[in-house]
Amino acid sequence: MDSVVKNPQKTLQELNAFDLAIIAKPTQKFTTEEKFTLDQFIVNGGKTLWMIDNVQADQDSLLTTGKMLAYPRDLDLTDLLFSYGIRINTTLIKDLYAAKIALATGKVGNQTQFQNLDWFYHPLVSGNPNNAITKNIVPVRLQFANQIDTLKNNIKKHLY
Repeated sequence: MDSVVKNPQKTLQELNAFDLAIIAKPTQKFTTEEKFTLDQFIVNGGKTLWMIDNVQADQDSLLTTGKMLAYPRDLDLTDLLFSYGIRINTTLIKDLYAAKIALATGKVGNQTQFQNLDWFYHPLVSGNPNNAITKNIVPVRLQFANQIDTLKNNIKKHLY
């Protein structure tokens, strides 16, 4: 998508040669030109797989201070995704069926003691057993996943 700035039409032509565009963990705002290019790719029959963290949450400070912050990440994609009937909320999903993380729970002498505790912000999710993509997949650990709303419109959506 970096080449959109230089030549958006050429970038779209090159992108149209692919069946699928994977948008994986973007951290910077999308420009109007980038959103338009992706929109035109989709309108021309291209498929997209969006892997977006709409909340910035890192465990680095949790391990050292016992606290952490989570705050919204503005990628400026709300308008594009809304036009396709998707809204990614800034709500973190918590679930009782979750992975464990090692946390310092005390000290014995000079040695820090760690214990594996349930971390409800890392839910373990299973896919649809009747779907070819998610069939026979063991539960997947999501880290700080966001809630997604699908909005009614005439666009076919697949959520796995």
